[in-house]
Amino acid sequence: MDRCLSHESALAYWPLSLAHSYFAEDIAATGNEYYTIFAKIDRPRSNSSTHSVCSLSLPEQSIMNRGSASVASPPLMFLQLAHRYDLHKTILLANLLCARPNGPYSKPFLSKKQLSKFVRDATGYFGRKRALRALAYAKGGACSIMEIFVDMFLGLPHVLGGLGLKGGVFNHAVKLPAISSKALKKKYCFIDYCFPRDKIAYEYLGAHHERTVDKDSLRTTALLNMGYTVVPISKSQLYDPDSRMQLFEYVARKHKVRIRIRTSKYESSLRRIHVLLPRVPQVQ
Repeated sequence: MDRCLSHESALAYWPLSLAHSYFAEDIAATGNEYYTIFAKIDRPRSNSSTHSVCSLSLPEQSIMNRGSASVASPPLMFLQLAHRYDLHKTILLANLLCARPNGPYSKPFLSKKQLSKFVRDATGYFGRKRALRALAYAKGGACSIMEIFVDMFLGLPHVLGGLGLKGGVFNHAVKLPAISSKALKKKYCFIDYCFPRDKIAYEYLGAHHERTVDKDSLRTTALLNMGYTVVPISKSQLYDPDSRMQLFEYVARKHKVRIRIRTSKYESSLRRIHVLLPRVPQVQ
């Protein structure tokens, strides 16, 4: 093995639909295929592809053989991109790699546990420190890109631009009582982003919610009957700074916390999350 497909090219190779949707421009920007080689002597003379050199020994399952090609495994690809991305973008990438793009019952392509173990074992690698820090804030189980941004705005600490709320989880399963189960024709409902201990449920209103108004109303009623506070979040509440601040103040009251920002990095970090918001309208 003298080279393997890596970085954004490896990201494009693996079936990671949410990550493909979000990082489409990054993948396209690499242009030619990106490879990692393992000895300088193997560097090609032509400029038909981009290469980087790795002279360190690789952790187990770093390279996956696919027919005649070798591809960086998703954990190795994550580490490679963590070296090039900033912390916020790396947190986003980690969440997307551990997402459930086909709904809460689907299996994530990669678990946070798998990703964390690989990064811990990859001593000496560029990007490892940032990757480990990002994984401290990443969660598994998101079903959409916008759910991840709700968590970033509400769950990241002040120094990273968030409200610092602890205990939030993606797609929390709630067993429905008999009457609600009969009305919704299911035994469980899943809350987009939930604080189970506080019984506060956040539901992101993506484009599909326009087609599910009746069903959403039944869900909300069921959760209210079970003692949950249900907070719907629209796209404008995340994209518009004034609407977002209004939402933050409401959220703080519901969680019984005061917004006390004591770091000079809050505003710049909040702007960074805002800049990372998807700009393609169809991405939900």
